[in-house]
Amino acid sequence: METTEIKKIIEEVLKAMGVSHKEIETFQENNGTIFMVRADDTKYLIGIGGAHLLALNHLARRIVEKRGGDGKTFAIDVNGYQKERNEELKNKARTLAERVKSFKSEEELEPMSPYERMIVHSFLAEDPEIKTESAGFGKERRIVIKYRE
Repeated sequence: METTEIKKIIEEVLKAMGVSHKEIETFQENNGTIFMVRADDTKYLIGIGGAHLLALNHLARRIVEKRGGDGKTFAIDVNGYQKERNEELKNKARTLAERVKSFKSEEELEPMSPYERMIVHSFLAEDPEIKTESAGFGKERRIVIKYRE
């Protein structure tokens, strides 16, 4: 499905939500297309801990799939929130991984969404001195960073 069609779908969803926006920019990244929604009032679009943004992404992907497109080739971000959150996660993971290597121990991160856990797992995957595992269930699922003997 073309980016212009996906952009129209996102605009339809935003209109149905009653949320106004300034513009939707598109950027190409290695994982696909990012649709950056620029808006003044973002509390309804982002939500606490990005919960609304995750739901918005899920809804838009399902609509795209229903209309014959691939819902895995794009993501929606709002005013750079997700990009900033991903960088925060990587920095935290990097710091904890260094601590794990220094003390030859393990560290546990706070509970995260599946998407956030994927970001951390992928970021730390190439480090030969550590391994990552998910622990817990449901909303309490988190990543444990362990020293590899």
